[in-house]
Amino acid sequence: METPTQGDITPRPGGIRELPLSFGQERMWFLDQLEQAGGAAAHNIFIAERLRGTLDAGALERALAEIVARHEVLRTRFPSRDGAPVQVVDEVGRGAAPLNFESLDLTDLPESEREAEVLRLVRERIERRFDLAGGPPLRTGLLRLSEREHVLYAVFHHIAVDGWSVGVFLHELASLYEAFLGGGRPPLAPPPIQYADFALWQRERVEGLAGERLGQVEGPAGERSGRVEEPTGERPGRVLGPTGERPGRLEGQAARQLDYWRRRLADPPTLELPTDRPRPPVRTTVGGCATLRLPQPLSDRIDELARRTRCTPFMVLLTVYLVLLSRYSGQKDICVGTPVAGRDRDELESLIGLFLNTLVIRGDLSGDPTFQEMLVRVRTAALKAYSNGGLPFDRLVSELNVPRDLSRTPLFQAQLVLHDYRGTTLVLPGVTAEFLDLGIRPAMFDLSLEFGRQDDGLDLFLIYNEALFDQATAERMAGHLETMLVRVVDDPGLRLSELGLLPDAERERSLHDWNDTAVPRPEATLHDLVAGEAGAVAVMCGGRSLTYAELEVEVNRLANRLRREGVRPGVLVALCASRSLEMLVGLLAVMRAGGAYLP
Repeated sequence: METPTQGDITPRPGGIRELPLSFGQERMWFLDQLEQAGGAAAHNIFIAERLRGTLDAGALERALAEIVARHEVLRTRFPSRDGAPVQVVDEVGRGAAPLNFESLDLTDLPESEREAEVLRLVRERIERRFDLAGGPPLRTGLLRLSEREHVLYAVFHHIAVDGWSVGVFLHELASLYEAFLGGGRPPLAPPPIQYADFALWQRERVEGLAGERLGQVEGPAGERSGRVEEPTGERPGRVLGPTGERPGRLEGQAARQLDYWRRRLADPPTLELPTDRPRPPVRTTVGGCATLRLPQPLSDRIDELARRTRCTPFMVLLTVYLVLLSRYSGQKDICVGTPVAGRDRDELESLIGLFLNTLVIRGDLSGDPTFQEMLVRVRTAALKAYSNGGLPFDRLVSELNVPRDLSRTPLFQAQLVLHDYRGTTLVLPGVTAEFLDLGIRPAMFDLSLEFGRQDDGLDLFLIYNEALFDQATAERMAGHLETMLVRVVDDPGLRLSELGLLPDAERERSLHDWNDTAVPRPEATLHDLVAGEAGAVAVMCGGRSLTYAELEVEVNRLANRLRREGVRPGVLVALCASRSLEMLVGLLAVMRAGGAYLP
């Protein structure tokens, strides 16, 4: 037997009951404790699929149980010991794995009520909090609507999965269901390691290096690239990063990487977008979403621009996003976060767990560069970020001693993600699966811009915090993004100051429609206009009133007196009166006599 090298992730020794959490899990646990008082479930990740066709519910449940048996993290509890979390894996007994599964038959409901009840039930399961200390971080269920229609849901806590994991879950579910449908045995080889083995390995690597004065080594890490992904309430999909490749390995580079981030993120800017409402003192996570479908020709031209400039589509989209944020905020120094998969090792590719890491890309928009010049800046910043992306984000925040502000996320307040939804649909024999969109999209940041590649175009999701922005504001921002994308693929040589935000219709409305205020004026004097309304009430005060005719009489009487006293054009007349009918009569009389009143 070969001796494991320092970089190997090996199965942990048996008999260890309580295990440490990974850095990502530790952050999720902390956020869960912080949000318990509000009853939020912002860190629940879900899939909901409408299944039409001939479904074997027994084979499906057996497939779900087998997945839970294969992946320890789906049957793990997270109690605390002396205020610190540990993870405890529940073993698979002689019977079925501890699958949290419910089966509900809704066929007795009237058809007119069935759909609403399905949406209510699934939404309730998705929004219900997990008890991390007492139960598994997964709940699943199958709702039967008719003989040939079902709805499958699975809800995970983020502490156990990331978006890539959801793709692994769907792939294994399809493979196992097909095998059990035919009476076969599980076709998948056991995972070489479990998530808790990774957590131990990560702790040993990072904390071991921390003991050697982490951050004192000079020099940048080698340039490597990253493939990224992040879960949202949208369809789960493998997500594309700035290079489309796998991230660089963390082989003794933690110290150099920390040194890089200390220099790169010194004095990080806070994004100050104009909001529709004052920012609450404590950040909330209720989100809304503005959506657009960018047509395939535009998506193709984005890809073409990326190839021509030796960049990636992610970099093009990030550059446009930075320009938009700069236009709205007036800032030239902006940090945007982006998630990376963190699966730089073969043994992690098909493992369910939270491997997600977050990188911060800092954009410098000073000097009014052309879009193409800005794209080069972003490419350099992105590649540097990805080549130094092995340090867990939570450890980075801790090492940088970032001041905590409960109203904002640390280091960045806007995120960008590029998903690839092609080929991520659940495929079961004899069944057609359709993603059930419930419109649940928690806002983990002020703004999160997410693009999803489809076979016929690029979906744009602008997820916003409802405590800060209105739907109309987000829709306008999304439209401005589309307008800028169209213009930069047409002419990347435009300077940033020349990039217009407004679509043609909005530009026409702002410049012309809103300024078209000319109205016809009557060819008559004020005296003529008043004479036409003689019987109407002209003024009221303190229960008294004067009609236009009465007001005319009083004003003429006083104006004649003023003329006799020498009032003429250029003469000032002091007017000493409280707010009353008499004050108005005096004011009008002074002007009719030709004088100017002095209050």
